[in-house]
Amino acid sequence: MTEKNEWYTRVDNAFAEALRIDKPVFLFFCSRSCFLCHQMNIAMDTSKEVSSLIRKGLVALRATPDTPEVFHAYAVKNVPELIIADTDGFEYERCTGFLDPPNLTAFFLFSLGKIEYDRGKAEAAERYIGALVENCPQSIYAPEGVLLRGIYRYQSTGETVHLKQSFETLAENYTGSIWVKRALVLHCHPSAIVGWETERKMHRDYWESQDAFVKSYATTFNGLSIYC
Repeated sequence: MTEKNEWYTRVDNAFAEALRIDKPVFLFFCSRSCFLCHQMNIAMDTSKEVSSLIRKGLVALRATPDTPEVFHAYAVKNVPELIIADTDGFEYERCTGFLDPPNLTAFFLFSLGKIEYDRGKAEAAERYIGALVENCPQSIYAPEGVLLRGIYRYQSTGETVHLKQSFETLAENYTGSIWVKRALVLHCHPSAIVGWETERKMHRDYWESQDAFVKSYATTFNGLSIYC
């Protein structure tokens, strides 16, 4: 039988507990009158995979319109909405709208993988992202997960073959995804990982940086054969 998750209803209590046990916070914005919210609540408590990820990796907070100040603080206008935040309040991931159990699983694996990596827990990060790629290949998070898995493996081994494998996997299985082009940039310019790492530490998106623009342009203009 699936163990029940413990849900907090007050933001201060949830973040105090998250800080005490050093776990990220999962904020679920929902309404009693929302059918899709109700369905997601059921999935979170009855799906073994989803419930386990919440219980073991997160501090769960359920926010309703009874606490409008919480909705305002996180700029939430619609339900259901899911936010994963670190103990300092930094928002790692957000999703608006209904997610079925497989996509809920993917959402949590993706978020936990990114957080664990930024916390310096490379093995845990690769484990979460690996589970995402292998078990949730059809989810919207899988393509970026393939890229992250390549980056994490490259960071731990220094072997560029992992960046090449990420590009090849994406090109074969996710044709048309923006992550194919981004994986190609990293494959052709492994030095871009330094910029990627720097931007992440500053909570910024590397792919919006000048460095990413220059390397993307060079890769597109000069073609694959010059670099790889």
